[in-house]
Amino acid sequence: RPVRDAEEPLELLAPYSLWKPRRLPDPRTAPLSQVADAFVAIATAEGPVLDHRAYHTYTRAAGLTRASRDIVAIYRKAGRRERKSARLESELDAAGAADLVLRAAGRPRLALRERAGRPLEEIPLLEITALFRKLELDRGESFPTPEARFRRVLEVYELVRLTPKTRARLEQACAHARLPEWSNAITSSFEPEAPLAKARPRRTHRRLRHG
Repeated sequence: RPVRDAEEPLELLAPYSLWKPRRLPDPRTAPLSQVADAFVAIATAEGPVLDHRAYHTYTRAAGLTRASRDIVAIYRKAGRRERKSARLESELDAAGAADLVLRAAGRPRLALRERAGRPLEEIPLLEITALFRKLELDRGESFPTPEARFRRVLEVYELVRLTPKTRARLEQACAHARLPEWSNAITSSFEPEAPLAKARPRRTHRRLRHG
């Protein structure tokens, strides 16, 4: 396993660009265009960013303690407006998930970045998947168990606790990474998208009976 030091997260992950806080208007009374402009600014600074993180960011900047269902509906309406006008782009965080990953139009859909205070559930699944692949396919690290894999990712993100919620998120990302399940079998030539070779038919030999 490669030697690691205190500066490793900076080598593995790019800095995370935080949206600079400023006072935002109350979404319940502000024109929808103002709410939409704020979402574009947040997505431009932090994108790709999960929509619920953008909601929390706006809510705090507006001086509110929580986002009610009515407020979330306004946020979603503002997001649809900007996606329709092509200022925002989005995709599902994962198959079957309701969360969207937002980014400014033309920005890459993947950015491998440091955690910067984000809880694991606020990091896009594709970003966590890319970290799994970087550790094992790019750096050649190998792990004997899924537990060791997960602990390594938490270490890079400077997290410690492997809670059931955290484990479920990591399992989901690891499944998307398409990594082999055995230890010491990672090579730079591993192609996760390549089709598996068909098994060759086994040859059978008849026994000849001699009288």
